[in-house]
Amino acid sequence: MNKQELYRIDIARLKQLIGLELGPENEFIITDSAITGSLAELLRFPARIEGYMLALCTGGEFTVNINLNEHKVKAGEMAINYPENIIELKDFSSDGSGLFMIISPNFLSTLQIDIESIIPLYVQFKNNPVIKLNKEELSYLNDYYKILKKTVYSNFARRKECFRGQISSLVYIVSDIFNRHAADNGIYEDSKKGRRDMLFEKFMTLLSENHKDERELKFYADKLFITPKYLSTLIKEISGRSAADWIDEYVIMEAKSLLKYSNMSIKEISYFLNFPSQSFFGKYFKQHTGMSPGTFKRSAD
Repeated sequence: MNKQELYRIDIARLKQLIGLELGPENEFIITDSAITGSLAELLRFPARIEGYMLALCTGGEFTVNINLNEHKVKAGEMAINYPENIIELKDFSSDGSGLFMIISPNFLSTLQIDIESIIPLYVQFKNNPVIKLNKEELSYLNDYYKILKKTVYSNFARRKECFRGQISSLVYIVSDIFNRHAADNGIYEDSKKGRRDMLFEKFMTLLSENHKDERELKFYADKLFITPKYLSTLIKEISGRSAADWIDEYVIMEAKSLLKYSNMSIKEISYFLNFPSQSFFGKYFKQHTGMSPGTFKRSAD
C-alpha cells in the first residue's frame, strides 16, 4: 500500500466495504442505501473518498463535516463532495436514506465536458456543497438516477459508453440546477471580492495541500507574501479561529484518517506527517485529542 492509498478510499475498496457487486469496473458506484451499517461506519472517522460524490437525501437527515465545516443535509437536498476533501459523518437520523453516486477522477476525465464552463461550478460547490431542491428538480434527479442505475445493471455491450454519455448530461443538469439556485440566493462570488477574503481562501487551499509537511505559520505567510502576524490576524477576524487552530485541525484529521485506515505503524505515521519523532507526534496528538495515538487506533478498530 503506497502513501497515496493510506488516506484515500478508492472505489474498489468502497464497493467491498458497502457490499456492492456491480461488475468489474472500479470507476463508478451508484446505489440507494440507508445511511446506516457499513456506510455509516465507513465515514465515522475522517477519510477521503477517491471520487466525486453526489448524494441525494431521500429520507431523514445526516450531518457531515467537510474540511472542518459542518453541513446538515435533509430530505430533498443534494450534496456534492470532491476527492480532495476530508469527510466525516457526525450524525444521522434512524430513517436516514439517500441516493449515492461516486465517479472516479479518471472516469470523469474521459467525459466530453466543456471544462471552462465547469470550473466556476467546481469552485462554488466547494464553498456551498449542499443545495435544497424544488419538487421539479427532485423528481427529475430521482428519475435520472433510475435510468443511470438501469444502465449500470444492464447487459448492453457498450454499457460503459452509455453510462459515460448519461453522466456527461448529468454534469450539465446539476450545473444548471446550481446556477439557478445561485442566482436566486446570491451565492455567486463577487468578481471584486476583497483581498482579505481572497487571502483566506488561498490560505485554506495551501493548507489543504501542505498540512502533511508544513505546520509553521511562516510557511503559509511567505507563500501569500504577507507577514505571519497579518495572516494570523486576518484568519482570526474572518473565521473566528486562529490560523494555528486551522493548521492543527487539518493535521489531526490526517492523523486520525491514517490511524483508522492505513496499515502504517504509529512511528511511520509520525514521520509521514513530518514530526521529528514518534514521541513528539504522540504528545501533539494527545494535546489535541485527549488520547494517545495508540489508544485512538485501538478505539477505531
